[in-house]
Order: sequence, then C-alpha cells, then structure tokens
Amino acid sequence: VFQFNYVVDESRRITTRNSVIKELKNTLAETSVMKTVLHNFPAFLFLTDQDGKIIFANKIALSNLGTSLMEKKNFDSVFMDSIEEAITFSRVTYKDPNNSLHMFAVRTEKVLVDKQSRCMLWMLRHIDFDFEIFCKSIINNRESFKVTGLLDHNFAIYRMSNSWRKLISPVDKFFHSGVIWDKLRIISESYSEITHIENTISTSKRATGWLLIRTGNALSITLEKIYSPDKRLFYYLDARQILQ
Repeated sequence: VFQFNYVVDESRRITTRNSVIKELKNTLAETSVMKTVLHNFPAFLFLTDQDGKIIFANKIALSNLGTSLMEKKNFDSVFMDSIEEAITFSRVTYKDPNNSLHMFAVRTEKVLVDKQSRCMLWMLRHIDFDFEIFCKSIINNRESFKVTGLLDHNFAIYRMSNSWRKLISPVDKFFHSGVIWDKLRIISESYSEITHIENTISTSKRATGWLLIRTGNALSITLEKIYSPDKRLFYYLDARQILQ
C-alpha cells in the first residue's frame, strides 16, 4: 500500500511522459506487487507478454475501452493494428462496440519480470484521429498471402495492400480502383458467395465468405463496417489466400 501511494503521489508531480515511464520502470523492477501498483495508476496502462498476449490492463485502460476484461486476449484481437505497426508508428487504433474508431499515441518500454522473461509496458494517450497514419498501420504488407484494404462507403477501393496487386493484376490492370464486387467477380466464379457477402454487409456490421479463385486456391474474406470519428463510413477488408 505504501509503495502504491508513493507511486501515485509521485506521478502527480511528474509533468512529462518520459518521467512517468522512467518512474514506472523503476517501481516495477523493485516490487513483486506489480499489478496492485498499476491497477489504480492514473494513466492508461496495460502489459503484454513476449507472445503479444495482454496479461494485465489497469482500471483506466478498461474504462477507456469500455470493457471489463482484456487479459489473455491477443493484442491484435483488441486493436486494429499489429504490435509491429503500433510500435513503428507510435499509434494504435481501437474499434469500439459500435465500430467507431479511436486513436491513441503509444509509448512502450520493456520491463524485466524476472531473470528469464520480460513484458512490454504500454502507456496510451487519446489523440485526434489521423486517417493517413491509420491507413498505413492497418494495410498489412508483411504477409504475402494476406490481403488488407479500405473501401469507401460505396465499396470502391480506397487503399489496398501490395498482395492485392499480385493477386488481381494478371487479369485486371485497373486493380487499384473500382468497386470491390466487380473485382471479386473477376478473380472468382463463386458468384453466389459474393452476393451473400454483399447482402450480409448491407444489414450487418460484419460479413464473411469463402471464394474459390481462378488460380485454384481459395480466398477467405472478412468485410467490416468502420466509422471514423467524424462519422464517415468505410469498410475494412481482411482476406487470406488458402493454398489448395
């Protein structure tokens, strides 16, 4: 209790985020009651293990995300960004239960838990939404068999990953523009499944489908409605090629 009160009192006198992080690192390294110290700490904090799984979130984090439980969830199942992109851009985007987007500035520090393991301390601060950074962080160019992209409110292509070009450019040189339904019908003859996705997303937040594509492989697709803070509607496309 003494240690917790000390950390809280000290944090209120610290004016810069760098100093807060430094104070936290020192405290965590010296105490075995890390979660007790952090639970009521006056900042948005959570911890991830070496596998990217959230192992703890404090009271302010849970309140900001409108949830009562984050522990044991993977980072990328809570946020729209991968851990790598969140660290690269020092930003992370959260999609709330209404599919509205919220952006946070990120500061991370590695914390030694014991002699053999480390965890990552995340400190978040709510900021104005930056659409360009959001686009860069969620367009996945790391995995060649994964296609990610953004569509506008009319389902026209706005931004797509490089893997989309590799998938469709052999049969469509205008891969960078156009309506997604037309593009899917070019690469697949699973017309009924495409229509199913189109009809489902018109009345639901999320739609999924499985297409056989002309290369002989399959394409697992998830399409989801998302809303920017100014209430603009976009669609997030997340697809993966399945080798047959």
